[in-house]
Amino acid sequence: MVADEVRQLATRTQEATLNIQPLLQRFRQTTEQTVQLTHEGQTLSRQGMAAVTSVRESFSQVNEALDRISSMSVQIASAMEQQGQVAEDLNQQAMRIADASRQSAAKALDGRRISEEIGHQVEGLRSLAERFDR
Repeated sequence: MVADEVRQLATRTQEATLNIQPLLQRFRQTTEQTVQLTHEGQTLSRQGMAAVTSVRESFSQVNEALDRISSMSVQIASAMEQQGQVAEDLNQQAMRIADASRQSAAKALDGRRISEEIGHQVEGLRSLAERFDR
């Protein structure tokens, strides 16, 4: 009887071992898939980090470009303000020159009238002088 029980236990142990083998096989496959997926996840994570770093560098470059554009805009605005002041100064000088030209023209006309008057007076004096000479 003990021998029968030992045989039955051996048979059940053999059956249990045969039943456990497919479970172990599935466990091994699942573990291998998990390891493979973990490696793929790590690769994707590295690629994602590289993409984030690249985007960060791009944003940094864009920010630097915007800073340069802003600085240039300030310089352009300053130059335009200076040019506006120069244009205003030139306009005022042109107006002064125009006023001086008008004054010169008026004085030239006055000089001409005076000259004509003197010419008439000289003519009158000549006529008087001729009368005295006769």
